[in-house]
Amino acid sequence: MSTQVTDVYGNTSTYGSSGSAQRDARDAQANVDRERVLLEAAQTGDYSAISGYQNMTGSDRADVKSSANSILKKVNALEGANTGDYSNASSDAPMLYIGGNQNANSYDRVFSDGKVMLFMIALQRLMVLST
Repeated sequence: MSTQVTDVYGNTSTYGSSGSAQRDARDAQANVDRERVLLEAAQTGDYSAISGYQNMTGSDRADVKSSANSILKKVNALEGANTGDYSNASSDAPMLYIGGNQNANSYDRVFSDGKVMLFMIALQRLMVLST
């Protein structure tokens, strides 16, 4: 029997039935659970549900908040790709547009290679043309 794990970004991975595949599935699910807690913390601003957060030093707390905000940024960027609704896109909250040869896995390539600025310039021009 195979196991499927869906991450906070909407990507589903399937793991086989062997012992090592099931360990990989458990590890993946634990990572998804951790990311889900971080995402909720970034969305609400309440980090108390994160294990050990109250006892962390300032720099450790900053690392946790940075990780949480990174997950939130990626979830928001993929919202349009996953739902087809780009109405919340802005210069402060860019979204990944799925078109041409892009897919939801293009996030790292687009946002890590500095192509966001090109997208935002194109979006701004489109907004100017439509007014």
